Order: sequence, then C-alpha cells, then structure tokens
Amino acid sequence: MGISAINTSNNLLYLLTSLLLGFMGASGFLGKRNLSNLELDVEVPEEVYAGREVPLRLKAANRKGLLPSFLLQIEVNGGKVLLPYLDPNSEACLSVKVVFPKRGRHEIGPVSISSVFPFNFFRRRVLSGKKKEVVVFPSPKPFPIPNSLDRERPAGELYSKDRGVEGDLISIRDYVEKDPLKYVHWKQSARTEVLKIKELSDTEGRSRRIEFERIPARDAEERLSFATYLVLTLMRRRVPVGLKIKNVLFQPGLSEAHRRSLLKELALYEECMVP
Repeated sequence: MGISAINTSNNLLYLLTSLLLGFMGASGFLGKRNLSNLELDVEVPEEVYAGREVPLRLKAANRKGLLPSFLLQIEVNGGKVLLPYLDPNSEACLSVKVVFPKRGRHEIGPVSISSVFPFNFFRRRVLSGKKKEVVVFPSPKPFPIPNSLDRERPAGELYSKDRGVEGDLISIRDYVEKDPLKYVHWKQSARTEVLKIKELSDTEGRSRRIEFERIPARDAEERLSFATYLVLTLMRRRVPVGLKIKNVLFQPGLSEAHRRSLLKELALYEECMVP
C-alpha cells in the first residue's frame, strides 16, 4: 500500500498506510509492555508417576506498578492455561496438568508466557523462571501380592502376639505406673471409670521385604511397575516395607520419607535419563 501511495500520490492510501503503521507500532509497544515484569514459579507435587496427569501449581506475579496484563497464555511441559487478566502488583495461582511418559529424571520449565494483546496482530512470547528437576516414579501396575510378601489373614486375626507400640490393637488392660499416657483408651476409661491402656502388636513381626530381581515380569520396566505397586499397597496397609535391588538393601520402614526413598530408587534404576 505504501508503494501504491507513492506511485499514485493518492492521499487516501497515504492515510490508510499511516493508520496501519500506527496500529502496528501501538501493537508492538503495548504487547511488549503487557509481558514485561512478569514472574512465574512452578510448584511440583512430591510424588509424580509416569503416564499419569500431574497438577502443577503455577504462581504468576505482575510486578508492574500501574499497568495490568491481559490474555496471558502460560505453557509448561506441554500443559497450557489461559490467564485473562492480572492486576498490577498482584499475584494469581493457577493449575496446569501435564503428563510425563517415562520414569526417571525430568526437567520442568522454563515457563513460556505469550499473548496476542492488544490487536491480535502478533503473538509475543517470553520465557520466565528457571528449570527444575523432578524425579518421576514408575507407573504402578497391579500385581498379586505373594504370600512371601503379605500374609492374608481372616478379619480380626492379629499379626503378632508380641506387645509393641505401632501395630494393631491386641487388648485393653488397666493402667499401671510408667505406662505412656498417649496409649490411654479414653472412651473405655470413661465407661468403666478406671484408666485403661491399649496394648498394640509389634510391627516387626509383619514387616516385608521386596526382592526386586525375583519379581516375575516380561522386562525390567514391568518389574519396576510391579515393585512400585507393592510398595504403595503394602505401606497403605501399614505394613513396613523393605527393598533389595542390585545388592542395595533398604530396611523395612513406614515413614513417608522411607516410601519416597524406595520409589526414587526404583525410578532411577539404571539411571533412566529423560531430556
């Protein structure tokens, strides 16, 4: 149009060309300001499993003093979410679902922020935040728990007749001196008007150890999925679980940190690196 205006000396073409150039200039200026001074942070759940949707929590902050931001499309690891409006000097929390196809180490980020504001002529894009590393656990695959790992018992039967401090309830008896007050059975004490103590079974008698190499499977990946299922299922049943894998022995435990240690060992088996 500019060339036509010069060749024809048509004032209307000059006006139209100037108007379009003005729109382009305003679009570039406002679009750049719209994406300036934005900060994004990604929070990853503590447990991430391969092949399953993972909700990532995004925290978006607009550090501009006067100008809001509009029509922000945020992308991270294939997941997308639209933030229509963000006030100046404000923050917003979003959630985006992503899927990691394989176990192992993955990188999250940086986060891509793009927008077509103000006239939808161009889409500007900037990167925000730093890359984070996450360990993705193998996808659990149902596996029949063998007797060597879990002894199925009739309802109500005790795992152990030895007294302990962590297991199932064995009996209720009268309080004696030096009994810990945290084991007082308050409801029974209120009924009988005599202080009663709960006796619990010893968890050591029902602990289980998973021997990775002995799990029947078609390949190592399926064996890892079976082992992950066993860890999750047994610990959900409050059974202390240990693991023997590649001559490394983990003693049975029940804590959350112990469970994540076992799952991480399975996730990094032979260091499955994923870009």
